[in-house]
Amino acid sequence: MGVARTRSAGFFAMAGILCAAGVAWAAEGEMTNLALHKTATASSSQDDNPPQNAVDGDPDSRWCNSDESPDAWWEVDLGAPQLLGGCEIKWEHDGAVYKYVVEGSADGKSWTLLNDQRGSKNDSELQKLSLLTAKEPVRFLRIRTTELQDGSWASFYEVKVFDAASISKLGPDEAKAFAPSAPVMATTAPAATAPN
Repeated sequence: MGVARTRSAGFFAMAGILCAAGVAWAAEGEMTNLALHKTATASSSQDDNPPQNAVDGDPDSRWCNSDESPDAWWEVDLGAPQLLGGCEIKWEHDGAVYKYVVEGSADGKSWTLLNDQRGSKNDSELQKLSLLTAKEPVRFLRIRTTELQDGSWASFYEVKVFDAASISKLGPDEAKAFAPSAPVMATTAPAATAPN
């Protein structure tokens, strides 16, 4: 009888440890996409590729700017202000470098820089970004392109947005996948000389 009780106690103790580990390290696939089916707008769009396509959950539909201008923006209303931790963008082209910034706003008027990819060399189609610099709740998230390679327009298939609590529960390897702002590109301009 004593042996049975000891085994039961050991089993429940181990189960408790495993449950605790499950809470501490959440899988990325378990995170809630705050942008899914929310209202999206953009600076402009092609008729067949409207802003809403980037939050419809369909991996084959996309938003695309109406022309090749590098100065384009796309925005999603998350419905309520909340602390954000990361986002995921699936761009139209793999192998192309998109230079852009991710900005956040509580009211849709005043914007704060959440991640700066103007110095990026990343040419992956799927890009995950850390938004841990957001100190205030954000309701509106905007992606604004600043420079595009020839043949690439401002266009992506899907945008996912995650809150800070979800990102904080990721395991170390998964958390590392969410990149901080890209380093500023070093200038090659000569140093200014003092006038004689």
